[in-house]
Amino acid sequence: MKVKAGNVSADISGTLEAHLKQVVDTVYGELRDQLEAIGDTIVSSSESTWYTQVTRRTGETGRIESELRLSTEKLSVVVLPEATKRTYMVRRPGANSTITRLATQAEYSAAMSRYRLTGQLPEEWTRDGVKFSEGRPVGLVKRTPNPKASDGKLLWQELVIRPGKALGAKLKREGSSAIGEAVKRKGG
Repeated sequence: MKVKAGNVSADISGTLEAHLKQVVDTVYGELRDQLEAIGDTIVSSSESTWYTQVTRRTGETGRIESELRLSTEKLSVVVLPEATKRTYMVRRPGANSTITRLATQAEYSAAMSRYRLTGQLPEEWTRDGVKFSEGRPVGLVKRTPNPKASDGKLLWQELVIRPGKALGAKLKREGSSAIGEAVKRKGG
């Protein structure tokens, strides 16, 4: 085995080579396990809250999964929708988000009774959602605050990327001791 650091290289063989391979395999295995745990944590937390924060469900995302990716420079865990393998730019509703709905038969009847008496619609029926036909309101629409109103941020970033960065930072802080313990356990 040839080891290179900067401009210096050295050949390693025999017992030292076997020991070094065992340490590398142990460290790789420990890192893989920790990254898989991070991916699984993010998947379970994001899947449980993904559809609670959006109104329209297309089902395009399907299940969310994590996968390990190994390149020549790094080992990483990637969290993405299983069906499409791409992220989504879904925004949570903003703080001022409202929901509009048509009046039920009973609500329409009550609003029309008041309209006939006073010439005005009740306050909860907004003017911009009301159309007039032959002097009478039709298609009454009521605006109410959206119960899912939030900060309007991107859902994927809030549920997957930010928690992933936080767990990755925790792995950097605490991972070296776990890797050292794994090397000691396996005789490194």
